[in-house]
Amino acid sequence: MKLLVLEDNDQLAHDIDQYLTDQGFIVEPVRKLSDARENISLYYYDLVIIDIGLPDGSGLELIQHIKAQQDDTGILVLTAKDTVEQKVEGLNIGADDYMTKPFHKAELNARINSIIRRNKFNRSNWLQQGNIKIDLPASQAYVEDRPLNLTKKEFDLLLYFEI
Repeated sequence: MKLLVLEDNDQLAHDIDQYLTDQGFIVEPVRKLSDARENISLYYYDLVIIDIGLPDGSGLELIQHIKAQQDDTGILVLTAKDTVEQKVEGLNIGADDYMTKPFHKAELNARINSIIRRNKFNRSNWLQQGNIKIDLPASQAYVEDRPLNLTKKEFDLLLYFEI
């Protein structure tokens, strides 16, 4: 799964990038709203993580841009702005979820997986095509109910081509 992370704090962006990469995601970090817009125009993302307070504008502006370009892309707002009004605005204009800083990385990962599951897999933890079944949380694939012994890269490729 490919993620775009829009975060202007270098250390936090690095920590998120490293953690999510360790969790098996392909992560593209950007620091500015303008860079995020450009990437979204050029590439497809399964999910975009957006900070609101950016040096070149509000991350909320990006939500509408994403929905116009890639309607099935998941959006998670991750910000220090925690007023009810800001949360409601973010969710009303198209964000799938809203987390405030500080946060636990495990919760971030769970929310990302939840959004992807809702958007891509019809709220199921399983994907099935013919006699191939994929258990998403366990990262395990089965053919005719027999487990396959796949490397992480092989599993990622199977998931990529299965979708």
